[in-house]
Amino acid sequence: MGSTNFMIQASDDFPSVRLPQSSAGPALSPAWQSFLLIWSCEGALLFASVGSRLCIVAFILIATLWIIAKPDASIAALRRNAILFALPLFYFVSSTWSIFPFKTLYSDAALVATFVLAIAIAAAPDRRSAATGVWAAYATFTLFSLIFGGRVYWEAEGLTAFAGLGGGKNVFGHTSALTAITSLCLLSWVWDGKRPLAMRTMALAVFFGIFLISAYAVVIARASGSIIALGLATLTFFVALLSGRASGSIRFLILFAAVSIVLLYVLFGEAIKESVTGLILQTFHKTPALSGRLYFWATADKIIADHPLLGIGYDAFWTHGNPAAEGLWQLYNIPGRSGINFHNTGREILVAGGIVGMVVVVTTIGTLIVKQLIRTVLHGNPVDALGVAITAYYVSRIFTESVDLGLWQPDTIIMLFFLSAPARMSRGAMSTEIKDNLIVPKVRAGQRSYPNSPRRL
Repeated sequence: MGSTNFMIQASDDFPSVRLPQSSAGPALSPAWQSFLLIWSCEGALLFASVGSRLCIVAFILIATLWIIAKPDASIAALRRNAILFALPLFYFVSSTWSIFPFKTLYSDAALVATFVLAIAIAAAPDRRSAATGVWAAYATFTLFSLIFGGRVYWEAEGLTAFAGLGGGKNVFGHTSALTAITSLCLLSWVWDGKRPLAMRTMALAVFFGIFLISAYAVVIARASGSIIALGLATLTFFVALLSGRASGSIRFLILFAAVSIVLLYVLFGEAIKESVTGLILQTFHKTPALSGRLYFWATADKIIADHPLLGIGYDAFWTHGNPAAEGLWQLYNIPGRSGINFHNTGREILVAGGIVGMVVVVTTIGTLIVKQLIRTVLHGNPVDALGVAITAYYVSRIFTESVDLGLWQPDTIIMLFFLSAPARMSRGAMSTEIKDNLIVPKVRAGQRSYPNSPRRL
C-alpha cells in the first residue's frame, strides 16, 4: 500500500496540525535517532576503556555511518565548532620539535579523527534525547561494573576499594559520578513533566535510585576527587537550572558571579590548587604522596623546567623507548606500559606543549565555556544546566587528574556534546516542537494562541 498523508487545515478555532506520514517501511524519529546514536557511541567508548578494543572499532563505524547518512548536518556542525581544531593544529606543528615526532603525528591524526566523529554525533537533531542517551550509557556501564566488577587494594593501609570492570578505582569512581550528575537532568524533566502522577512517581523513583546508587559507587571506589567534584557539580546544576527561571537581574548576578569565580581561578590558581589538595588529604585521610601523584608531578616539573616554552611534543612522553616513561612504568609495575598519566591537567598540557600550548588550550576551551555559561543563563534549559554542571565537575578535577580531550575517550564525547555549539534550524524554518510524533507549530508574537486546542488527535 502507498503512503498516506493527512492534514488538518488551520481555522480560527483550531491550529494547523501535521500528523506523521505512514509509509511502507518503518522510520526512526529524530528523538530515537539521537538517543540511540549517543547511547551506542558513548557506551562503546566506555567499555573500550576497560580493554575492549573492538568497541573503538564499533564507535568509529557507528559515527562514520552517521556522517554518511547526515553529511549536511555533520559539515555544519564542524563549521560551527571550527575553533576546536586549533588544538590538533598546534599539536601537529609540535611534531617539528617533538622528541618522538612520528608518535606525535600518529596521535594527532587520531585526535583529529576523534574530534570529527565526536562533533558530528554531538550535533544530534534532538539534544534532549541525546542527553538521555548520555545518561543511559553511563548508567549501563555503572550497573554492569557494580554487578561484575571487583576490588583492588588501596594505598598501604591494607584497605580495598571497588574498581568496577576495568580494575581502576579512579576510573570507576569517575564514571559513576558522571552517572549521578546526568541523573539530575532526567529528574528535573520528570519533575516538570505532565504525565500522570503514578508514572511520574515511578520515574522519579527510578532516576533518584540511580543517582543514589551512583553516588554510593563513588564512595566505595574511595575516589575522593570524584566525591568532591560530584558535590560541586550537583550544586552547580541546580544553580544553573534555577538561573534560567529567574528574573533578568538575578540572571545577571549569577553570570557576574560565575565570571568572577573564573577570574579568581585564573589569578589564584596555585593557591586554589594547594587548598584543594590539602582538603583531599585531610577529609579522606590520604597519604601525602596522593597514591604516588607527587612523584609523577616531580617528573613532570623537571620536564617543564627543561622545555618551558614549547614542551616535548603532543603525546610524546608516554612512548615506548622513552627512558623516563619506562622508569615510571617499571616503578609502578605496569606490565602493559600504558593507561597512565601525570594526574594533573596543567602539567600534562605543559609537558606536551609548554606555555604556548597552555595558551592555545585555555583560549580554545575557555571560549567555549564562556559561550556555554551565557547560553545557560539566557535560556536555562536542563540540557544547558547539565552541561555547566559537567564542566564544573571536570574543572574541579584538573589539579589531581588529567582531564583532556583525548584519543577515543568517552570524556571527549561528553565534553564536546555540551561544549560544542548546538544544532540550529535552517533560516526561515518554522520553529516546532516534536512531542509524541506530533508536530505543533509554536505561536509567534502577534498570532492568536489556542490554549484549549488538543495536543494530539
